[in-house]
Amino acid sequence: MQPLLPPRRGLRGRRSSGGQWKGGPDPDQLALRQAALAQAQAQLELARAQAASELATIDLELDRQEIRSSVDGIVIARSIEPGEVLTPGAVAVAVRRSDVLRLTVYVAEDRYGQIAVGDRARVEVDTFPGESFEAEVTRIADQAEFTPRNVQTEEGRSLMVFAVDLDRLDPEGRLRAGMPADVTFGS
Repeated sequence: MQPLLPPRRGLRGRRSSGGQWKGGPDPDQLALRQAALAQAQAQLELARAQAASELATIDLELDRQEIRSSVDGIVIARSIEPGEVLTPGAVAVAVRRSDVLRLTVYVAEDRYGQIAVGDRARVEVDTFPGESFEAEVTRIADQAEFTPRNVQTEEGRSLMVFAVDLDRLDPEGRLRAGMPADVTFGS
């Protein structure tokens, strides 16, 4: 058996006022509470939208803090240090594509007209005797790289050379920069 609790003060008044809820909540109070709820939900959605906007701005700023190369490759030279400010258009690093090797050869003036961009060439290196690699001419200099003092004689003109760049697709990475190579054009 449970002990009886003494009556609480004001309980009688509460019981008597309970009759006002028999027909349901007061429509005015209900409308007021629903309006307050709708306003709170609208404020929540606004806060979420503002947070998403701020997060997008922060992500954009973080992306601007990171420098990315447009090609996959190996960094061969770095002209800035981490933490330095990079000005627009400045060179930060030199990247060599890992799947393409560029060869620069010098062609005598008398052979200059026999080579065109897009021509194929055969490349042989001492490291792989008896094996040749295909390459493609990608650039031919329009001015001589070496000009002797006197270009008026036939001997002087034969000393003029033009740079020719060849690209070799090398996905295996067998060839390395600095390897001496022999190039045969027109193969």
